Amino acid sequence: MRYNVQILNFTKLVTDKVDYHSLAFKVELGKVADLNSSKSLRILLETLIGGGALKIVVDLKSLEQIDSSAIGIIINATKLIRHNKGDMVLMNVSPDIDPIFKVVSLHRFIKIFSFESDVVDYFRVV
Repeated sequence: MRYNVQILNFTKLVTDKVDYHSLAFKVELGKVADLNSSKSLRILLETLIGGGALKIVVDLKSLEQIDSSAIGIIINATKLIRHNKGDMVLMNVSPDIDPIFKVVSLHRFIKIFSFESDVVDYFRVV
């Protein structure tokens, strides 16, 4: 599966050293997040976190279908990044996907935002 990854910068870069406290990585999922694509999602998120990322936003604007394996990957990646004193959030959850997240009470574990500006505001204080 192909993912779109962007870097959101919260402050002006003044050195060549990467400051992971002032960066967030935005990962945009495709239309389907299921057992077939979960392995690549897990590898991507674990690589970002293992590389030092402290702030990740998973953009679900294109997502039409998700299964328990992908939800498990998101939960485990969130636990991993929080262990490193970071956080991961979700953005743009569609009305079709939201009921699935409510059944598993995902909103109690992971913050969900509708707008990128709200994500940026949240990550400025995290």
